[in-house]
Amino acid sequence: MTPRKIVEVMDRCSTTGGYAGGLYVHIPDLMIVREGGLDAMTRALADLFGKYGMDTDVLPSFYDEED
Repeated sequence: MTPRKIVEVMDRCSTTGGYAGGLYVHIPDLMIVREGGLDAMTRALADLFGKYGMDTDVLPSFYDEED
């Protein structure tokens, strides 16, 4: 996905309400948030988990392979 396409999707979502009004874009193994900062990331994750729930493979799992 090119930077131009990412902006296009975010701009379109700002009018349709998708992805929390264009706050973020989510594709497999990637989440891009339009704004920096903890508040923006928290809002984006809350929206994502609100749609898909906590028990999902929407975001990759990070774990210590030694566990």
